[in-house]
Amino acid sequence: MCNFTAIIHALVSLKADLNATNKGVTALMMAAKTNDFAMISILLSARANIEAVNSQGETALSIAS
Repeated sequence: MCNFTAIIHALVSLKADLNATNKGVTALMMAAKTNDFAMISILLSARANIEAVNSQGETALSIAS
């Protein structure tokens, strides 16, 4: 199984665009949807955009609630 936390740490250290989307969904939105609290913590610490909106008008916060 892949260790996504390690991958995100590597992407952060490489200054990857943490707000890039796949079909309008950011990594933070996906982490919120799957309740991956470790990933959410890493992304927020790295300043992922909490105000990004997907095609349904949802943010990571609204997805998590």
